[in-house]
Amino acid sequence: MKKAEKIIQTAEKLFYKHGFNGIGVDVIRDESGCSKTTMYKAFTNKENLIKEVLKYRDNQFRESLINYVGEDKGVEAVTKILKWHHNWFNQPQFNGCLFVRSLAELRAPHKDASAIAIEHKEWVRHFIYEKVQGASKAHDLADQLFIIIEGQINIHLIYKDNSLLRDNLMGQGVRMIEILMQEW
Repeated sequence: MKKAEKIIQTAEKLFYKHGFNGIGVDVIRDESGCSKTTMYKAFTNKENLIKEVLKYRDNQFRESLINYVGEDKGVEAVTKILKWHHNWFNQPQFNGCLFVRSLAELRAPHKDASAIAIEHKEWVRHFIYEKVQGASKAHDLADQLFIIIEGQINIHLIYKDNSLLRDNLMGQGVRMIEILMQEW
């Protein structure tokens, strides 16, 4: 593995766990085993490192979701999209959405990072739309599904220590999706 890749992967894990503002380049350097010179040669500053981390995370996300859903369309595709997210929510290291976190922590001074995060969310919306094309009001349906999935990400993060409430709220989200799916 190249040193830059090691730095990106290390930074991704640290940013995901502690936030962008909670981790400095010295911690990333120490955890990755690379020198500060190597880090700055590869990324020049923390902002560029953050952009590369978000691009890396986006690529990993897209590849994983595309492979999981495959060529399915309609109800089968939506079911797989939900199942993929459910699997993500139940990983021990689940800590919400890194893209939302980047928007919350970095928005004003980090316009490029914000643009990557927004582009990621737009890709998710478009991916859902592609999978429900053919349904009546496919754009509306895709937006509604997107809103429910985004809500489920936050519900799972907020209530991860209250499984009864979390599971009830997640179940309500699934029921809402089932109702939407019956309409087309």
